[in-house]
Amino acid sequence: MNKLRHILLFSVVFCLSAVAVFAQSSDSAITRKELNQSEINRIIKNFTTKEGEFRDSLKSYVFNRSAVIQTIGLGGQITGEYRRDSFMTFSESGGRFEKILFAPTPTLTEISVTPEDLDDLGGINPFALWFDKTKTRDEFKRILKKDGFVVLIWNERQLDSTEFLRDYERFLLRFGNDYEQVRHENVTADSLGSFFQTQFQKKFFQNSQTLDFEGLKGRLLSSSYMPASAVNPRFSEMIKTLERLFETHRKNDTIQILYDTNVFYGQI
Repeated sequence: MNKLRHILLFSVVFCLSAVAVFAQSSDSAITRKELNQSEINRIIKNFTTKEGEFRDSLKSYVFNRSAVIQTIGLGGQITGEYRRDSFMTFSESGGRFEKILFAPTPTLTEISVTPEDLDDLGGINPFALWFDKTKTRDEFKRILKKDGFVVLIWNERQLDSTEFLRDYERFLLRFGNDYEQVRHENVTADSLGSFFQTQFQKKFFQNSQTLDFEGLKGRLLSSSYMPASAVNPRFSEMIKTLERLFETHRKNDTIQILYDTNVFYGQI
C-alpha cells in the first residue's frame, strides 16, 4: 500500500473479526499478585491449549468478509473508497478459497489497495490485550509515526437482540471462568480518555457471524474465558448444553451472532 504524505484515516471492517487493543482503567478489578511455579505452569498450559484450539477452529470457518477502506478528508468527508465483499470458503482440494460477491470500481486516488494488502489485514487474529496503560501508551508513542493515529477496534457481541443471543449469554455466564471480568463492555469512556489524553473520535458498525455447529463450537473453545477440555470436569456437560442450544435456535443448520464493531481513534 502506498504511503501518504498526509495522515489519512482508514476504516477497515471485517465480518470475521477485529483486533481488540484497548486500555484498562486504573481502578480495574484485575489485581496483581505473586504466583508460584505450579500456578504459572497452569496458566501457560491453558494459554497454549486455547491457542491451538483457536488455530484449529480457523481451519474450518466459512464466513462472509466485507472489506471497506476509505480515505477521509480534513473536513471529515469521504474522499475515496475501496470495497470488496467476499465469501471465504474452501475449494474441493481443501484450500482456502475466496468467492467475490461485490467489488465496485474503487474511487481511491491517494492510495492503492492490492489483494496482498487485504490478505495482510484479514490475517490479523482477534486477540484482546489487557495491559499496563502507561507503559503501553509510551510504547505506542515510540513506534508511532509523527502525527500518526492510534485506532482501537473490537467486536462487541449483542447480548439480547435475539432469543439465541440471550440464551448464549446465559450459557457463557454459566460455564465461563472469568467471563464477566473480561467482557469488552468493561472498557469505559474514562479508560479510553485517560489512554488518549486528548480528543478522540468513535464510530460504530454493524457486524455478524454465521456459523454451523462446528464453527460455533470452535469459536467457543478458542475463547480465553471458557474451560479447556484437558483441565475442566464440566467440559462434557458444556458441549452437550451447547448442542441443545444450537438445535433449539438453528435456521438452515446455522445460527447468527450479531455484533457492534467499535472503532475509537485519535492521536496520543
